[in-house]
Amino acid sequence: MQWRLVAALRSGDEGGARTMLQEASTIVLYDVVFCIYVLLFAAGVIFCCLGIGWWQTCDVDSWNPFWAAFLLLIFGLWSIIFSCCWGFSLGCWGFLEGLGVSSSVGRLFFGTAGPAGPAPTPPRQARQSCREMARAELGPVAAQAFQGAAPSAPP
Repeated sequence: MQWRLVAALRSGDEGGARTMLQEASTIVLYDVVFCIYVLLFAAGVIFCCLGIGWWQTCDVDSWNPFWAAFLLLIFGLWSIIFSCCWGFSLGCWGFLEGLGVSSSVGRLFFGTAGPAGPAPTPPRQARQSCREMARAELGPVAAQAFQGAAPSAPP
């Protein structure tokens, strides 16, 4: 899901938060793999709750089954919290866009830090040869030494 949203952002569309929310809702409603993931995620959370209950009823001397189920439940909880925070940040971004704040400011706080698309390339400077650079920086004696010639005696 995140990969598709990033691809939509980098496609050059300047819709901002509304575009991201529309793309996310399209994925949630029509993506079969995402729907299967949600069902398996819910089944995993239920299975972890059952696993903790089974651990309590069995005579197991180890805490490992409990910690495995507990950590998976924590993962589920943090996934839900992350989704809520992501939605809230998109809502804030959309609110800022409604106030007239540009999308680049929203991207700075809630997304990529620059405009969509590749960064502009700086203008190319004319290249100098090593001899010209050495002559400009170090003088003619060092330039000749740099090129392998024996330095001439100073006048």
